[in-house]
Amino acid sequence: MLAALPGVDPKQVQVAVQAGRVVIRGTRRLPIGLRGAHVHRLEIPHGEFERVVPLPAGSFKIQAPRFCDGCLMLVLERGSDQ
Repeated sequence: MLAALPGVDPKQVQVAVQAGRVVIRGTRRLPIGLRGAHVHRLEIPHGEFERVVPLPAGSFKIQAPRFCDGCLMLVLERGSDQ
């Protein structure tokens, strides 16, 4: 699974499998140099976000989450009850 999270600090992201879904929560902050600026157009929203991705039936756990070039890469492993 790949989630594009440009501009998000990996320390500001939480990932969990809950009720048959992958839930990704986090906060995208404006760069320090822009926090007091008057922004005319913002192409990537900032602030808190949540993404929910439904999974097929069964139990899953997340293996080896990692960030690379603004993307969160997750490997999901099926539980042993499959």
